[in-house]
Amino acid sequence: MDFQDAIEDLKTLLPGIEGDDFRWGAVSAILVKPFKANEVEGSSALQFTDSASTSASESKTEGFFPSLVVNDVFKTERLKLSVKLSSANLSSLSIEYGASSSAAVFEDDEVFVRRRPNLNAGGSSVGNPVIQVTGVRKLRDKLAVDDLIVFVRCSGTPTLYAFGIRKAVAAGKSIDVVAPRMAVAANDQFLKAEVVYDHSGATSEAASVGTNLIVYGPPGTGKSMMIKSRVTSAPVFRTQFHPEYSYADLLGSYRPVVGCEKSDADRIISHNYQMVARPVNYFAFVPGPLTEALECAFGSGVGGSRPDQVFLVIEEINRGDCAAIFGDIFQLLDRDDNGQSEYGISPKPELLVYFKEKGINFDIAGDQKLYLPPNLSLVATMNTSDQSLYPMDSAFKRRWQWMACPIRFTDLVEYAHARPFLDDGSYKWDWINLLERINDRIVRERMEDKQIGPWFIKPTSSGAISFDVFVNKFLFYLWHDVFKDEQLSDISPFSSDGPAAFSELQSRIREGGLLTVFKPEILADNNSSKV
Repeated sequence: MDFQDAIEDLKTLLPGIEGDDFRWGAVSAILVKPFKANEVEGSSALQFTDSASTSASESKTEGFFPSLVVNDVFKTERLKLSVKLSSANLSSLSIEYGASSSAAVFEDDEVFVRRRPNLNAGGSSVGNPVIQVTGVRKLRDKLAVDDLIVFVRCSGTPTLYAFGIRKAVAAGKSIDVVAPRMAVAANDQFLKAEVVYDHSGATSEAASVGTNLIVYGPPGTGKSMMIKSRVTSAPVFRTQFHPEYSYADLLGSYRPVVGCEKSDADRIISHNYQMVARPVNYFAFVPGPLTEALECAFGSGVGGSRPDQVFLVIEEINRGDCAAIFGDIFQLLDRDDNGQSEYGISPKPELLVYFKEKGINFDIAGDQKLYLPPNLSLVATMNTSDQSLYPMDSAFKRRWQWMACPIRFTDLVEYAHARPFLDDGSYKWDWINLLERINDRIVRERMEDKQIGPWFIKPTSSGAISFDVFVNKFLFYLWHDVFKDEQLSDISPFSSDGPAAFSELQSRIREGGLLTVFKPEILADNNSSKV
């Protein structure tokens, strides 16, 4: 596919889109992809793979997307790229997308790019990698098999542009291709894109130095699963905050423990009539998860090796009183560019004794102060819909990096290998469509933190959503937590003339299905099928 021929064809097929945001003269690379039957669904991934005859080092379509450097801890990659969509192009494809129909107006979107190796039966990499691209769903949803999606890259910006072109319109043009093709201008250059955390990859920067990170989002977005999937190859210590959690739980404290008499002559009969050594109660220092993580990061024992990375994972960090739990550890949360605490604290006497007994050299700065080492990261989860008993103060929050765990249904489809569905006995409802409609209603009422994530109910391997779990868990959350006291109002997804009691709602939906309890607009255009 010749670059200049492709430019001229696109100018003809996409007239009037030039403006402040876009100039054809700035285009440096064009990637054209025909839709396959298994790719037309907006939540499926577009597949870009060069033929085996193209050398891996010279892969053309792979080269359209910037490369990633992967940290050893995080084995897979995911790249986020900003994308702009033309309102005029979207309107021509009969997609309602924004109020403007001006040809030169562009809307912001994004794509996520995964790069995976092509593996043979023995697990070895062969040929060129597979590039999977998800996103730009509003563009993709109305494109059919063999229609073309065109990605355009311009010099001087990492932002891409994406357009959809019907197969019949492109017939006979240079861009009418049967496999992914790329055309590059002489002035094309690669630019750094934003690498972000997701369910299967993470930034090498974030993993190479110590950091404090809070992953937050509504229930069911997969916060814990996301963290778990990426720290499997590094030492991980876990804890969960709750209202009774304390500084002593996090760091450790002297506690009563049970030993036994050394002499075999001093034995007693146990509760199950066995002869056992006489127990002895005494106090000993019992380390908490932070101390255990520090011990590992400093290198356990004399001459112990130090891991490249150690993680302390704190689940539900907003369920505890963070100011009381962290105490003077708060001082250690300020980190320098290398990931080490900028300021140290004097270790507690019991901690000094513990480190000495273990042969641990904690004095990494040479001043007998305790610091968080650069190979120790604190990673926490926070459910934004929970009403914390102890709100975090701004000084504490400032010392953490914050990362939203977005609602991304693509991962749900990949897990189930199909579009998840809910069978209510009368119809099979598109589960993703239903969640999106309900979440739109929640966001519209400015309750974004109470949205429902894709993993709120986990589908089976065939994509089925349990109707019993839906009735008892999903509806309970909507009725009692999200739309409490407003269940029959205009802002609620439930029918205004529906039952006033939750037990009646459950009975009605079991008898008549979703149509008997939800407003018509929640179920409209759901792509449901009659059972």
